[in-house]
Amino acid sequence: MKAADAQAPAGVPKSFRLEEKKSLGKEERRAEELWDQYNREVDARWKKILGGKKPLVLSTTQMRAIAGEIYHSWVRIFPNLKPSDRGMAMILLRGMEEIEEKAAQQPLARYTQEYRQQLESMHGVEIDVLLARHGISIAQKDRAALLQEARAAYMHALRTILKKIVGEVRSEPDEPAYPQWPDPAKTMLTALFASWVASRQPTVSTERAFRSSVDRFIAFLGHEDVTKMTVGDVRRWRDKLTSETDRAGKRKMGGIRIRDGHLAALKAVLSEAKSRGDISLNPAEGVKVSIPKSAETREKDLRDGEIFAILKASLQEYPLASDHVRNARRWVPWICAYTGARVAEITRLESRHFVRESGIDGISIERSKTGRARLIPVHRDLKKEGLLDLVEMRRGKPLFFDESKLADAHLVIHKTRAEGLADWVGGLEGVGEVAPNHGWRHRFETECRRIFMNEEIREYLLGHAFKNSGGDYGHFPLDVTAPWMEMFPRYDVSGTELIVHRKFDPGLLQRAAALLIQSGGSPAQYDEAP
Repeated sequence: MKAADAQAPAGVPKSFRLEEKKSLGKEERRAEELWDQYNREVDARWKKILGGKKPLVLSTTQMRAIAGEIYHSWVRIFPNLKPSDRGMAMILLRGMEEIEEKAAQQPLARYTQEYRQQLESMHGVEIDVLLARHGISIAQKDRAALLQEARAAYMHALRTILKKIVGEVRSEPDEPAYPQWPDPAKTMLTALFASWVASRQPTVSTERAFRSSVDRFIAFLGHEDVTKMTVGDVRRWRDKLTSETDRAGKRKMGGIRIRDGHLAALKAVLSEAKSRGDISLNPAEGVKVSIPKSAETREKDLRDGEIFAILKASLQEYPLASDHVRNARRWVPWICAYTGARVAEITRLESRHFVRESGIDGISIERSKTGRARLIPVHRDLKKEGLLDLVEMRRGKPLFFDESKLADAHLVIHKTRAEGLADWVGGLEGVGEVAPNHGWRHRFETECRRIFMNEEIREYLLGHAFKNSGGDYGHFPLDVTAPWMEMFPRYDVSGTELIVHRKFDPGLLQRAAALLIQSGGSPAQYDEAP
């Protein structure tokens, strides 16, 4: 290492020399052996640092940070600021000023080999050591720019030194501010995403979707340094996603998926990083996706004929399907019809999610897309059809997939099952152009309106956010929601078309009233109507 150190140009401070120190003991022969071994290790390590990594494309912030390190290091060379140091500082500064003045007279002078060699001879070793300190290597085009940054920082340091030697302690009015070397935890997109996950604690599915979007953006951009990202980069990514087509020329992704999926994920991660002060600019902020409004050709509810086709098909035998698939086809459409729950919420159910409170059977939805847990009464028709028998048969197990899947770090089988149901329903005769799974939610809400269900209860059963903060206080126990479910209609597919039993006969209303009284604990707690 002494040989390498001796190659350092005159005037370069010792802290910038390629220098390694190691205590080898006092025994000469043993010391020589240790030195040879250590020397080989150091050489290998430096070669790896300087040449073994993929060149990093430096951001402006990183270049200015390295320039700042050069500035502060040279200022520290003259710790005592002796008058005798003034001459050496003036000679160094004047020599560089002459080179720069000459280069300024010829526009292309700074691109010549001669000029580059002059910069290398003065600052090359300094830059190598600083890059090694940060564990990076850079491309030649970045090195040329970094050499000029080093020259400017060196001259700035010498001017500061000369002022301090003569007793002028004020900083230059135009003294450039040198940033700190960017912290990867605050500038790398994957690190910012990890911070977002730690802060927000999203559901597994949301975390997976956001990670996919972040990874997709990084792959498009070719790097993950947020300090280099621009609004133009995000717009180009948006345009690429918008223009991607399959072999048939059909767009792979709709505007809503891009806006509310990929772009929303990037905006959320960067927005939180900005709010924490990790970044000063969110390049995704303000980038929008134009979604042309298309005229709706039909309502989003499942129509009577579609309900008949789906529920009738659910009663058929499917000998080639597995037990879990057969159970899903048999029961999930009916449960969705009488709960308005999302299909993936139902395919996720285990027997433990069926509870009984105040003498009322209910379904506990613990995991939902919005994170809103809720209890939904089991409709009378589900009991009549034998759903609770299935629950008992699957005691201690999931209803629609094997219990071994519960050990998976990220459960996805329930989503796979939901997607399979959508494909199955979409292939049934009589089902039109409607979202086959989500259509149940729309139909449920429509039927709730028919019976004038309390709006807060309706929103609660569907797992929607309440319109005012008051709705988030307290909860809606089964004895509050069950009377409304008693008035919910019953679907009959025993014939050749759907029959919806909506008749509000006295018996139905009496059962609802009796349930209210029973759940209160004592009929005496309710006043009779006059």
